[in-house]
Amino acid sequence: MRRTHNKKKTKKKIDNTMKISRNKINTTEMDYWRRSCRVSRMEKITNDEIKRRIEIKKDTLNYIEEKRLTWYGHVRRTDPNRWIAKITEWSPIGKRKRGRPRSFRD
Repeated sequence: MRRTHNKKKTKKKIDNTMKISRNKINTTEMDYWRRSCRVSRMEKITNDEIKRRIEIKKDTLNYIEEKRLTWYGHVRRTDPNRWIAKITEWSPIGKRKRGRPRSFRD
C-alpha cells in the first residue's frame, strides 16, 4: 500500500513537469506560427484562428505523442530480457532521503 502511494506522488510530479514542458513547446510553436503569419499578440487573434489560416492538421505535441507511442509499442514487442524492456518497467524499491543530496568529496 505504501509503495503505491509513493508511485502516485512520483507520477504527479512527473505529470506536472510534463505539463510545464508541454506548455513551453506549445508556446514556442504558436510564437513561430504567429511570426510566420506576421500577426501580433496585440491583434488578439486566437491560436485556433492562426492554425486555421495556416491549415495545420497536427501540432508538435501531437507529433511527439504519436512518436512516443510508436516507440513504446516497439519496446513492448522486444524481448523482456533486453535492458531497454527492463528499464521501462523498472520501479525503484525503497525511499529517498528528504532534502538535497549530500555532495561527495574524494
